Amino acid sequence: MNTFTESPSAGPAASARPHRLNPAYWFIAPALALIAVFFFLPVAGALLLSFTDFDIYALGNLDNLRFVGLANYGRLLQDSLFWLALKNTLYFVLVGGPLSVGVSLLAALLLNSRLVRWQGWFRTALFLPVVTTLVAGRWSGAICISRAMAC
Repeated sequence: MNTFTESPSAGPAASARPHRLNPAYWFIAPALALIAVFFFLPVAGALLLSFTDFDIYALGNLDNLRFVGLANYGRLLQDSLFWLALKNTLYFVLVGGPLSVGVSLLAALLLNSRLVRWQGWFRTALFLPVVTTLVAGRWSGAICISRAMAC
C-alpha cells in the first residue's frame, strides 16, 4: 500500500512518520511575520504607552516613565473636542461611506446599462483622471531625468 494513502492507525511505521506542515503555511509565514512586527507590536506598544504619562524623554530613560492607569482615558472622556471628533468620525463612517459606495455602484450600473446613451464617452470621462495622472507622473519623471536630476 502507498505510504501517502495509509491512515495514521495503519501501524507503527505510519505513526513514526513526522507530520508535514502544509506548504501554504510556509508561503504566508513571511507576510504574517511582517504584519506582526509592523502592526501588532506598534499597536501593543501604543496601548501600553496610553497607560502612562508619556513624555518623549521617557524613551531614553525608562525611569522617567510614570504609570497613570486609566487617568488618560478619564480625561479624554471629559474633553469636548474628543466628542466632536467622535461625532464627525461616526458621520463620515455611517453616512459618507455608504453614500460613496451607493453612488459608485449606481454610476457603474448606469454605465453598464443599455438605457444610457454615449456610454463610451462617460466611461472615458470617468477613467480619464486615472490615465492622466499616470501619464503626467511618467512625463514629469522623464523630464527630471533628462535634465540630469535637476528637479
